[in-house]
Amino acid sequence: MGGTTWLEAQAFLIKIKDEMLARALDTLDMEVKAGRAAINGRLVTAVEQNDSETKMFVLDNIVGNADAIIHRHSQSIEELESSGSLDSKTVERIEELKRFLLAVGKMKMLYDYSVELGSWASELQADTPGNNVDSMLLHGITDYRKEILEFVRKNPGDAFDDIEIGIMVSILGG
Repeated sequence: MGGTTWLEAQAFLIKIKDEMLARALDTLDMEVKAGRAAINGRLVTAVEQNDSETKMFVLDNIVGNADAIIHRHSQSIEELESSGSLDSKTVERIEELKRFLLAVGKMKMLYDYSVELGSWASELQADTPGNNVDSMLLHGITDYRKEILEFVRKNPGDAFDDIEIGIMVSILGG
């Protein structure tokens, strides 16, 4: 067995998980700054929420209602587009709605990736077969997890170094 290698593998997955969640929150921030989403109102809670908790609450709600949001706004877009003559303000609004729907889809995907990575990290234990991070992670690989790693490999941003990208490439088979 790998001694503490399973902890290294778990830390690797948690790093990717946290990065996917951060990207989902960044997407929410961009939508708020662009004026396509707003965080209004305030919930009364026993403990005052901080900005991060508020954003997570909003993100959870968007992700939880993503299908309904996309369906409802897609219908509105179809109705507007099929109504015939559109003025420039309506066309602009339709384009903003489409951008928002793309962002909702992106937030949902990144959030779902984060949840799956958390599950995968939880599965890793001291008795997980493998003598290095790569082989331990291969033990729990699924097609969905390959999809996630492929996404991260293709879109590493500044979050991942060459060694971490190499681990992803190794798991993905080259």
